[in-house]
Amino acid sequence: MRWLCRDPNNRREERARQKKLQEIDRWWADFQAKLPELDALFSGESQSDLPQWMNRGLRSIDSNLMWEFGPGLDSGRRLVITPESQQQLRPLVLAMLSRAPKLEGWSFHGRRLADPEQARNLVEARVGRPLAAETVKVTPGDRSRLDVTYWAPGCTDPEDQNSLQEAFVACEAFLGEENLDVWVGAISVTHWGDGDGWRPVDTLPDYFAQQVGAQLDSRPDRPQHQLGSLDSREWTNYELAPDKHRDYAHQEDLATARTMVPEIWEATQQDDSFHSRRHSRCSEIFCYAKLDFSAMAENVSLDRKNELEEALDGALREAGVGCVVSGGTGLRYSYFDLAITNLQQASGVVRRALNAPDLPKRSWLLFHDDELADEWIGIHPQAPTPPG
Repeated sequence: MRWLCRDPNNRREERARQKKLQEIDRWWADFQAKLPELDALFSGESQSDLPQWMNRGLRSIDSNLMWEFGPGLDSGRRLVITPESQQQLRPLVLAMLSRAPKLEGWSFHGRRLADPEQARNLVEARVGRPLAAETVKVTPGDRSRLDVTYWAPGCTDPEDQNSLQEAFVACEAFLGEENLDVWVGAISVTHWGDGDGWRPVDTLPDYFAQQVGAQLDSRPDRPQHQLGSLDSREWTNYELAPDKHRDYAHQEDLATARTMVPEIWEATQQDDSFHSRRHSRCSEIFCYAKLDFSAMAENVSLDRKNELEEALDGALREAGVGCVVSGGTGLRYSYFDLAITNLQQASGVVRRALNAPDLPKRSWLLFHDDELADEWIGIHPQAPTPPG
């Protein structure tokens, strides 16, 4: 179900959306009615079965929603509602938070917050023992992530699951769930902590922020559409060997591709959790147009695709909202990868550039970001739901 790119003319989806909003509103009404009991529970005056009640209520909205209560940032209490690794549910959580009641003494969040001052206590509470790590190192990892390594003198086995769980909880407590989702790559533990780059564990938040800043400083200081035209950029070519199926989700049928941003293109194909924020400091979104060219003759579709690529790129650049950065041909679909700076404006440009009479109704604007995996925009007014 779409939340950020909803189409009010899609009646079936709109009915499902309205039903979901009613479930959300009922949940918040129940939560508000539960406040006196929650206050009694948190003050030790009640023995209410909070987990059962929370699980039953939230799972009526989606079974993948998790929750956590804690102290507010300044005072009061907070409730975190998070889909954890189910990133495609982030827009649903945003919709839930947008309908939360204004309650004195309460704040609501869609990710677990960093709490450096309580991090050690949080680790001990969740894993059952004090944090063993003394120092930490942050280094560049695969696909623009940052790897975090803890030095724990007592850890003799770097594959020990208890030590790895402790390290994961420490990352989440010191850095917050958003950094964990977007930036953190491999998390590991070692008993060998010599060499450069090691810092005391309690300095991890500032240390990590410095490394994120260094990563972003290495990105272009201008959006892709200001870095040169299609003809002036260097391109990298790829050949792939997709399996044959009746239909294909995402870009699973790609057979050939070319790109002017190979590091980003490879991340879109290989990354199990892609975030545009890792690859741009200009608030760009990396997305793609997907057109079903299966009914067109091969030579016609290739010529037409080249025309469309130039027209689409020129229209986005003229509007100042993006450009084409990659192109690909699949067993069924053709693709134009885009870097855009304004989704609302760019989607209108894409629709106008690719909504010609000879082009298929099965054409969409889709997203590489895991958080936007369920979002899509029909390029043709009668575009059906995309495969996937």
